Amino acid sequence: MPAGNARRLGYGEFDQPNLLFTRHTATCKFLTAVTQRYPVVLEELSRIPVDSDTFGEMVLHLPPDGGIIEMPPWKGAASRDRLVAELQTWAARHHISTPFVLNAAAFTLYRWHIAADPSGQWAFPSGTMRLLPSTVEPTTPEPLHENWPTALARWRELWDARITELERAGYPRSLLKDEAHLDWVARMAVGGETITHIARDVHRARSGVSDAVHAAADLLKLSLPRSPRSTSRR
Repeated sequence: MPAGNARRLGYGEFDQPNLLFTRHTATCKFLTAVTQRYPVVLEELSRIPVDSDTFGEMVLHLPPDGGIIEMPPWKGAASRDRLVAELQTWAARHHISTPFVLNAAAFTLYRWHIAADPSGQWAFPSGTMRLLPSTVEPTTPEPLHENWPTALARWRELWDARITELERAGYPRSLLKDEAHLDWVARMAVGGETITHIARDVHRARSGVSDAVHAAADLLKLSLPRSPRSTSRR
């Protein structure tokens, strides 16, 4: 894909100070790329057993540094620890072990359980942004006494004022990322391909692919294999 295919991750122009929603949406896109290339990953997830003793009522998890990401409602510590151990084994087998991946996998199993029928598709958790209080007060546009350019300019001033508030409070912009880079990470982490092979396949310079893969892996908080594995799934 050309560099111009970069898209902003997260839910808006800005993100929580810990880039929570940028990392969350990157994980969802990464796992989608993984299972498009390697369906066995999701097939094996569907074979992990859960029952009525595994999950309870839905709750929301509030990280200490802001933002809410749904987590599966565990019925107790024992059932949680058992399933988490199985998910860690599953994720390690496919070289995709991160906290975001484990939560997405557990939440998918929860959704499949309450539906009583695995769909064969990811059921990603959703999130709710913790908003920074604002002194900016939007006003209603009024075509009776202003024209469109005037109203647009006023809204631009409000937008800029709100951005200034966010920047002063330490809120970063959501990151731009070419989704092809997440696919390259899938090919290397899960498929066992080398950066050299990927670069040749996509007709890019090896250095550029290497930089893109490692930047995407850092965003996902994923540890890449140090050397190609003896077997590749490509």
